[in-house]
Amino acid sequence: MDKKFEPKYGKDAVARAMLYFSLKYTDEIEASHKKEIDVSLLLKWHQDFIFHPTFIKVITTLL
Repeated sequence: MDKKFEPKYGKDAVARAMLYFSLKYTDEIEASHKKEIDVSLLLKWHQDFIFHPTFIKVITTLL
């Protein structure tokens, strides 16, 4: 049985965090782990789920 983690809630935040870390720290991620990142699924979650207002506030304070 294939046991992959999929969050029930917060997929938008998970997707954006995973995409951020996979781009920002690409050299630190082992090649075997890079193969496991389903970028198309993360992009779908990013597009399908709405930003949480707190997340928007945190991002704007970082800019």
